[in-house]
Amino acid sequence: MAVQILAGAAMVAALGLPGVAAGEPQTFVGEGSSSFGLAYVYARADALRQAGWAGYTSAECVETDSDVSPGGDFATVWFECVHP
Repeated sequence: MAVQILAGAAMVAALGLPGVAAGEPQTFVGEGSSSFGLAYVYARADALRQAGWAGYTSAECVETDSDVSPGGDFATVWFECVHP
């Protein structure tokens, strides 16, 4: 079992993780809700968290759109990320 794990880790290190090619944009959509006005903050954090899981840094991402409900209880934020 340990040998299989090490072999898998070596393969990932040699080949790299599968993902989006450099220069190809990827969109992430974050959603947030809050009864005290932080829905937009939570939505941005959600989108950037997803981008981080996909291997992007916040410097590689730009917010392209957002939608906040009247009263600020719900928000959706779109980020587009590109590897240099």
